[in-house]
Amino acid sequence: MLIEFEPLTASARSLALAKNEKYFYVFFIGTREDCRGRGHASTIIRHHQALATDANLPIWLEATTVKSRNIYLKLGFEVVQEIVLGKGRVGSDGLVTEGEKAVGVPVWGMVWRPEGYKRER
Repeated sequence: MLIEFEPLTASARSLALAKNEKYFYVFFIGTREDCRGRGHASTIIRHHQALATDANLPIWLEATTVKSRNIYLKLGFEVVQEIVLGKGRVGSDGLVTEGEKAVGVPVWGMVWRPEGYKRER
């Protein structure tokens, strides 16, 4: 799945961002299980949205769970494309499987743009 990740996410990113367009990229964010539901991830993302607003740049990320996708949607991100990694080889849990259970792992390419965003030329 890691071999698939970059080309598939790059393809999705190209649907939202122009070639050579600058952007912030949130590569990874996680919350310890016993600290979830307290708004920590939202606070971190809002901080980066403020930085992106000051820089007049969009933010790109890939949500790897339905829960994280929904958090990002509430924060103003848009789903650009659902990407399925490992389809035909792994189950939704990422473990190798066969047949109908090999549905793959969904990942959502998402973008956020500051209010009034205008791409620099």
